[in-house]
Amino acid sequence: MARAALKKATRPAAVPVGKDRGRVSMFLSRLAFWRGRRLKILSYVGTFLVGVVVTLFSLSAIYPMVTIERLESVNRHDPFAVRMVLKNEGFWPIDAIRVNCRVFSIESRAGNRLVETEFEGRKELDRGLHPRHRTRARCEPAVRDAARVGNAALAISVSFSPYYLPWEWRRDEPPYVYRMLRGAEGEVVWVPEG
Repeated sequence: MARAALKKATRPAAVPVGKDRGRVSMFLSRLAFWRGRRLKILSYVGTFLVGVVVTLFSLSAIYPMVTIERLESVNRHDPFAVRMVLKNEGFWPIDAIRVNCRVFSIESRAGNRLVETEFEGRKELDRGLHPRHRTRARCEPAVRDAARVGNAALAISVSFSPYYLPWEWRRDEPPYVYRMLRGAEGEVVWVPEG
C-alpha cells in the first residue's frame, strides 16, 4: 500500500493532450510574446526619455543667452554703482538670474595703483525674463575711496537657470569687461573692452 502511494506521489504530472495541450501552448506563447513586447516598449520609452534629457541639456548649453545692452553709473561719487539693461536673446524663458560684478586693476587719477585686491558685488533678481524681453539690474560692489579712482576695469557676469528644466542647474555666461573713462567734468563712462 505504501509503495503504491509513493509511486503515485512521485509520478510526473500528466501532459495535456488534444485540445488542452493546444490551449496551454497558446497561453505560454502569448505570455512569452507579451514579455518580449514589454521589454521592447520599456527600451523605447527609456531611449525616448534619455533623448529628451540630452536635448534639454544641449539646448541649455546653446540657448538662451543673456546680453548686456547698456551700462551706466548711477552715482557720480560712486562710479561702481552701475545700472544695466539685460536682454534674453534666446527662445525660452530664464529664471533665477544672478549678476556678479568684479572690479579690478584699480588706479588713482594720478595713475598709481590704489589697491591690489579686487572687489565683488552680487545681485539676485527675483523675477524671470521671457524671450526677447529686457529687465534692469543694479550692481554695487563696495569699493573703498571710489571718488579717487581714475581708472579701473569692471567685469560683469550673468548666471541663470533655464525655466524649462525641472531641476536646479545654473549656466554662467562669459563675463563682459568694461573700462572706466572719466569725462572733463568728472562724469564716468563705461566702455566695452576689446
